[in-house]
Amino acid sequence: MKKTASILYSFVLLSWMVIAGAECYGSGGKEGGDPWQHHGNHRDRLCADIRWTSYGIPHIVGKTLPDASFGSGYAFAKLNACVLADQLLMVRSERSMYFGPDKVSGSGDGKNLMSDLFYKAMAVQDLARANYLRQSKENRAMLDAYMAGYNKYLRETGVAGLPCADQPGAPDWATPASVYDFMAFLVDFTWLGGPKPLMPYIVYAQPPAEVAASSRLNTPATHDFQMLMAGAVAGASNGWAIGRDRTADKTGMLLGNPHYPWEGERRFFESQVTVPGTINYYGATLLGMPTPGIGFNEKVAWTHTVCTSKHFTYYRLALKPGDPTTYIYDGEERPMTRRQVTVDVLQPDGTLAPVTRTFYSSHFGPMVEIPGVLDWTTTSAWAIRSATDEDQGIAMRWAMAKARNIAELKKAIARYQSVNYLNTIAVDSAGKAFYGDTGNVPNVTREMLDAGCALNGPQYLDGSRSACEWADDPAAAQTGIVPFKDAPQLTTTTYVANSNNSYWLANPETPIAMTIPNQLWGTERTDVGLRPRMGLTFLAEVAGPGKRVSWNTFKNILFNDRVMGGELLADDLAALCWEDEALVASGACDALADWDKTYRLDSTGGHIFREFMTSFEKPAAYASLWAVPFDPADPVATPNTLNVIGNEANILNALRQGVKRIQDAGIDLDAPLGEIQFTRLGDDLIPIHGGPSPDGAFNMLYYNKDGNGTLLPPDISLGGLPSASLIDQGGYLINYGSSYMQMVEYPKAGRPRAQVLISYGQSTDPTSPHFSDQTYLFSQGRWRDCLFSEAQIAADPNLIIERVKE
Repeated sequence: MKKTASILYSFVLLSWMVIAGAECYGSGGKEGGDPWQHHGNHRDRLCADIRWTSYGIPHIVGKTLPDASFGSGYAFAKLNACVLADQLLMVRSERSMYFGPDKVSGSGDGKNLMSDLFYKAMAVQDLARANYLRQSKENRAMLDAYMAGYNKYLRETGVAGLPCADQPGAPDWATPASVYDFMAFLVDFTWLGGPKPLMPYIVYAQPPAEVAASSRLNTPATHDFQMLMAGAVAGASNGWAIGRDRTADKTGMLLGNPHYPWEGERRFFESQVTVPGTINYYGATLLGMPTPGIGFNEKVAWTHTVCTSKHFTYYRLALKPGDPTTYIYDGEERPMTRRQVTVDVLQPDGTLAPVTRTFYSSHFGPMVEIPGVLDWTTTSAWAIRSATDEDQGIAMRWAMAKARNIAELKKAIARYQSVNYLNTIAVDSAGKAFYGDTGNVPNVTREMLDAGCALNGPQYLDGSRSACEWADDPAAAQTGIVPFKDAPQLTTTTYVANSNNSYWLANPETPIAMTIPNQLWGTERTDVGLRPRMGLTFLAEVAGPGKRVSWNTFKNILFNDRVMGGELLADDLAALCWEDEALVASGACDALADWDKTYRLDSTGGHIFREFMTSFEKPAAYASLWAVPFDPADPVATPNTLNVIGNEANILNALRQGVKRIQDAGIDLDAPLGEIQFTRLGDDLIPIHGGPSPDGAFNMLYYNKDGNGTLLPPDISLGGLPSASLIDQGGYLINYGSSYMQMVEYPKAGRPRAQVLISYGQSTDPTSPHFSDQTYLFSQGRWRDCLFSEAQIAADPNLIIERVKE
């Protein structure tokens, strides 16, 4: 049987090479040669082979990296061209020109105008050109090639063939674009951990003496102050790497489980990129990214989680009396830089009207104003400095993809330090595991703190003294950031894990303690939250001291849908419920008592607990839940036990409110989750398991109204209903959470074994067969076998080989 399979594989592979010919892939070049150079007599010609397998997964082969990047750009565009076209329109500051000032037409939200003003104020196009020219010749060749592939698809298809053809102005913007626009899009991506979360407050910032209050834009909301001040990008994830001392086969295993939007520009796109003898990367990137993201190669697997570290600081400027646009720095006056920008805005009558605005910046960076928090007054104002300004992520990502072990992966990260707002969790084939929050974090030193530079913690600095500038360290990859060697990290042969908690508990057996000021990374010896505790509980059960986890056990963990809060609180809550006659009569107590403490599709009663927990999301309310408080000596098991002493009335009231919300929505109290939690893709309602992070659901899912940052048909999941509320939807609508998932193991036989899944499919086009095909797998808790080797690709029954040339 094995011999027959081998012969079949050889025949299929030989047939493919004959069809493909030597020009793209076969003979005529040395394996292991320069992966950037074009080949033979075709140095100016790009050529790639795309092997499409089941579920719309492209396996791209190129003789050089530009060839493979050309194929990647083409393959991406074939399934998602409109998303990148929309984002390029955004960074050109032309949304208002085609769609008007509001994201929701006529709503007055002003979001399109705000976006256009922001990107012009930040001079993203100028930065993009400078950044492109600063890239190495090799990186420019790769970027040019990716855009050549994208543009080729758009030229071949034409606007009329795109799913966004009916959008306003599509014939003008859903067209081939320049590499500089593309570079602006990549610069914008680096801002996710820097200025972008502050967009409304950069656009709003104006000096009080020059602009009357009536001429300001709408005052932006500050509904999530803690996230706003941290500059955190919305996102969450789980990541594990288990080393050889805790696996049954004494090898390395990795779980990657990012939680990202199911709609819009921050969806994942899965692919394999191969340059024979040089690179063989499999994984997923955010839409339109030309570099590796989360993934693995023959020897190393890695994933990311959104970290707790900060990547910019605020600087308070002391202003010159009588002139709020001049600040005092080391006793000398410095005028702010002025930048006047104009954007064209579509009017109701179809005409365009210009909107002109002047923006200000200091040598630290742009001015920012958060009303009532960081105000621009006649005496002081605030600017931000972002550590993403020298981002070198393009070079770093390809270096990571070529790493052969954890040491080489760490070397790649240390050289560039452009992981930005993410932790890295990785494992290699030798069974060594790594965790690090090692990106570009401002170097606020102990000496600076001792000198009084911190005004309200190390993220708020005195901008009047040069002594408070970030410290330069020659060991750091970028100006003014903490060097890799001083960042929190752990390399081990046991395990590491992260679920968006701080670095401290990457492994509770060996907690990480920082030896330098750590406030810009996170906290130590504090409660990490219920979802991280659920993950660490899993690991202790299967890979704790003296235990070794098998592949079969490992791959079944994510979809068991256990809920940490339920395991700690539900029994006590059910017992208390019986003391309330109205709750007993409603059936809530019976349903809660019968709940199995999971968010599986067949689980009943869990929605009662979920609604109960919504009353305890704020820190003070959450702390009141627990009879046994947090103990830093036992951080995975504490806090625990429902606090009923003196708190009974509050708990029962929260339970009554939760039950009422369910009843008002017409939902049965004993309804199975599969009937009341779903996503909507086109006309399909697909049951979804999992639940929200505050409950302690490891498989985290919920609805995020801001997850879609494009102007393409927004919120298709809403199905035309006014909101995602329990009443409007008749249940829990899902459009955010577990997205690209991967499990990787390195058996002793050699090549990696992997199972993967994208919860929403490969395409953003509702008419594509790959728009929702994987969502049905996710609903059923089924993984896909990853087709990594040539034999696996060739054996796929749906294999289609496509050659693209330029």
